[in-house]
Amino acid sequence: MHHLAQELRLLKHLRGLPLVIILLIALAFIATGSGLLRQNDSERAIAGLLEAETQLRNTLRGSLERQDDGVASKPGALGFSVLSEHVVLSLSPGAPLAVGSSELLPAHYRFDAHAAYLQQGRGDIDNPLRLSVGSFDLSFVLVFVVPIMVIALCYDMVSKEKEHGVLALACAQGIDPQQFITGKLLARGLTTLVMVSLAIGVAFLILTLSGARPELDTSLAWWAMSLLYTGFWFALAVLVNAQNRDSATNGVILANLWLLLVVIVPAVIGLSATSLFPAPSRVALTTELREAATEAEAQAAAAREKYFFDHPDASSTDLDQEIYFRAVAQSEAEISGSIESTLAAFETQAERQSSLAERLKFLSPALLFQQSLNQLVGSDRDAYVAFRTAAYAHHEQWRQFFVQSMEAGNTLGPSDWEQLPRYSWTPADANVRVRRTVPAAITLALLMFGLLAGARRQFKRYPVV
Repeated sequence: MHHLAQELRLLKHLRGLPLVIILLIALAFIATGSGLLRQNDSERAIAGLLEAETQLRNTLRGSLERQDDGVASKPGALGFSVLSEHVVLSLSPGAPLAVGSSELLPAHYRFDAHAAYLQQGRGDIDNPLRLSVGSFDLSFVLVFVVPIMVIALCYDMVSKEKEHGVLALACAQGIDPQQFITGKLLARGLTTLVMVSLAIGVAFLILTLSGARPELDTSLAWWAMSLLYTGFWFALAVLVNAQNRDSATNGVILANLWLLLVVIVPAVIGLSATSLFPAPSRVALTTELREAATEAEAQAAAAREKYFFDHPDASSTDLDQEIYFRAVAQSEAEISGSIESTLAAFETQAERQSSLAERLKFLSPALLFQQSLNQLVGSDRDAYVAFRTAAYAHHEQWRQFFVQSMEAGNTLGPSDWEQLPRYSWTPADANVRVRRTVPAAITLALLMFGLLAGARRQFKRYPVV
């Protein structure tokens, strides 16, 4: 403890340390503010869509209450042409801290009674340039920037003392070299952990002041995972220092390890997943869809000719709308059946890619940490895929409500509107999200303690001169 106290006093004179701490806190402040602005913009846009949908529904129900025989009473025209429903993912309060899969998968869908394959691409639309660059959030700061700062503070914590002769001088005065080194390592380690804790505290304080109020379980788990990830990089720096190399060599080794573990390995994992399980040809899907649509249109034309043959006095403007939409529903069902296997192949390959990446993420602490942060705030791919599955299951119920009413020849009244399917799926709660990160936390802890144990053995043979 005496050596630790001495080292902490010496750290106050370390040039650049205050600047590093201020820079990290500033980055946390900017990243959290950026995430809040992005989420607020998205929430305002979705609120506008929901308000317009509510106004439309009120207008249509008002016409029913006035007993107007208009669109609101016709299930075909209403479901296939006028009425739609927005299904929105309920985001957790900590969502601004980690963008995750929200840039790739939509957080809301707009559904009508048309077939599922026609609902694709109706989710969020974002600026392609911003999507190519990516969002700046707190998880980016923790995953990419914090290791660089840890390396900058710790790459020469022992080697510099040896190069300047301080270690030899201390041992000549009777100080145990192991105690001297341990005090220096503890001082640097505590400094990095406090630095990261301050940045996380600033981020959660901003969230709380903005009214987000993240869950306590999520906040503690986020803090613990961040400390474990920071501890891993500190332990890696300790092990490199224990190899009895000069400071410049230590810095080069740690920089290369950062590039390998943070950039190269995650990129190789993603490339391996897409190479081993490539998505089916979209050209083939487009061709198959066109052929199925052409065949369905031919069948619809034949149905119209039969209608006019059975009603020789009718003109082209006399075709009942409900008959038309019934033909539309039938043709879309036939097209869906034709392309079902191809669409299923896309889902199968995507699932295989995700499964492979899930198994290989333990090769990169950065990827493991990033996915854990996404899981804690509910922005991971699994959460968005579960939302999409629930949303399309609801869409099928929505579609069947109108199709069955139309095929039965029913008209809709005010009481029928109460029977409209309601979306009720909710994402996983905070406790479930925290439990999902336990394997990653255990892995990071084992890596950290394993590196420290290896460094301890090396320091027992560390020469003081």
